[in-house]
Amino acid sequence: MRRAFADLSDEPCPVCSELAERGVIRRRAVMPLPNFPARLRADGRQCCRDCQATETTMAMNIGQHPSFEPARLTIANERDEGLSMPLGLMEHMGLCKAGFVDPCSIDDLHQHIEWLNRHGIEEQHSPADERA
Repeated sequence: MRRAFADLSDEPCPVCSELAERGVIRRRAVMPLPNFPARLRADGRQCCRDCQATETTMAMNIGQHPSFEPARLTIANERDEGLSMPLGLMEHMGLCKAGFVDPCSIDDLHQHIEWLNRHGIEEQHSPADERA
């Protein structure tokens, strides 16, 4: 099975980047474009595998939200959860188990955060974080 961070370019997905900037998805869910990126059906922009998975799950009538932004949030949450799991666990859960989302693990987290920081995509903090 292909891993989420395999065969990627260094460029952030413009679709994810826009959604994160607007607060639709967490910045941690911004993914790099693959070496050969797909194009978003709505406007033809290049997109990452998670954005492509969003469109796929929307088209398959499997209970996914019919609008792109909330559907992309579902995939983003799945990615964020995977980044906190031990290696090999994500493959047995949710949309990854169903074959829609490529697996990742906590082993990918540090390198992904470094990549985000290099591109100026810094983690957001919620008001709850500031109270703690």
